[in-house]
Amino acid sequence: MKQGSTWLIISLAVVLGVFVFWIDRTPMKTVVSKGEFLYPDWDPGKIVTVDFYYTPDKWISVAKVNGHWNLTAPIKYPANEAAIEKIIASVKNLTTADYISKEELEKHKRTIEEYGIKTDTQFQRLTLREKNSVTEFHLGNKTVGEDEVFFKITGKDEVYLASADFFDQIPKDENGWRDSRVFQPYRHQVEKINFKGPAPYGFELARNTINPSRWDILSPTPFRADEEKVRELFKEFSEWHVEKYVGDDLSKKMIEYGLDRPQAQISFEYKDENDPAQKNTLIQFGNIDITHTNLAYIGLITDMNTNVVLAKGEFLRNLMRP
Repeated sequence: MKQGSTWLIISLAVVLGVFVFWIDRTPMKTVVSKGEFLYPDWDPGKIVTVDFYYTPDKWISVAKVNGHWNLTAPIKYPANEAAIEKIIASVKNLTTADYISKEELEKHKRTIEEYGIKTDTQFQRLTLREKNSVTEFHLGNKTVGEDEVFFKITGKDEVYLASADFFDQIPKDENGWRDSRVFQPYRHQVEKINFKGPAPYGFELARNTINPSRWDILSPTPFRADEEKVRELFKEFSEWHVEKYVGDDLSKKMIEYGLDRPQAQISFEYKDENDPAQKNTLIQFGNIDITHTNLAYIGLITDMNTNVVLAKGEFLRNLMRP
């Protein structure tokens, strides 16, 4: 091939690359103050529910009840509060620095679908609700450099650009929305703890009714509890993490999981903030997982959900102590 032809092909390739990049980022036109915040008065504390649709058939809904976030549909489970608060807070940083106006879209004969945005279906849709208002985002594709993401706001005609973090911080699946701890003792006002293990192990503790900061041993021998050991017990629970989420229906495969006749169980009686009703969480220890012998099947039964997870079985040995 002649040298002149080679340089012509190379030049055409460069021009094509620039064109693709330009198409990805344009047409852009600033029609309001550059860098103006879309939600300058955004208050994360007012949000009470969050919904995200991955697809019309795959979605998650969380709600804030008594000061804490919980998954409410299609599964019920304590939520990953840090992840949810981060998503809500990030709305404050959205600006009008880069966007495509309706006029620019029409002028260049572009559609929002070309940016991966589908407003006519429940696809990558993030909905944040306050008591009397709703804010809804339709997320689209990332730019060629994958450092930004296109999105549209329900009720507005423009297509905006945000940092890719706005999209990446959303959990990749429903399990990412769950609290990774088996039980969250610090989310509740625990009043009583009852552990039933293989004989002769077992104990029952109760918060002192006169001095709530003190704990008493009710059984096997009534006595004042060692405060340091109680704090250590709470700390261990707060650091006991789920290794795998198995199912959200405890009635299925109970025999296989060893939860029809658990090796041991521990129950917590507690009250939540602004809710005087007594609640219970029962944690059951089942069979060892044959493929990961350091893990055991754990049954979780509360007033709102029943779940099965895999967690480190050595935690049971920690409970069987004087």
